[in-house]
Amino acid sequence: MLSSMMHRIIFTILLFTSLTFSQNKYDFNQFVDEGVDYFSAPFKWEAKDFLFFGLSIGATYGAMQLDKTMKDFTQTGRSENSSIPILAGRFYGEPLTPLVLSTFFIINGNSTGNKFQKKLGFEIAQASFYAIATAATN
Repeated sequence: MLSSMMHRIIFTILLFTSLTFSQNKYDFNQFVDEGVDYFSAPFKWEAKDFLFFGLSIGATYGAMQLDKTMKDFTQTGRSENSSIPILAGRFYGEPLTPLVLSTFFIINGNSTGNKFQKKLGFEIAQASFYAIATAATN
């Protein structure tokens, strides 16, 4: 059971996150502007940013070297990956899911006049676009 203090902390976090807005515009022009910023950001980096980027690449490469070994170790003796959590995770991780969710929230937000749902749909679509753009450049 959660303590009373934990309930207060969760309530406070939920209250303040609904009051903060990281983005107030959610139209196509804002999407294009942020897309340009996304791809032009490395040209504005300082030396420490390149250091963190290099460290991230190094850590990722190191983890990739252990990937097959870890997968073989953790996947031995398993069934044909047909359990419900695995199927749900596979469905949830496919690119169609954020497209359906963002479309639903944008249409529902526009039809009901709920700007928060419209913004949520836009943010899901934008995050999916950035994820695809990042994966396509690797």
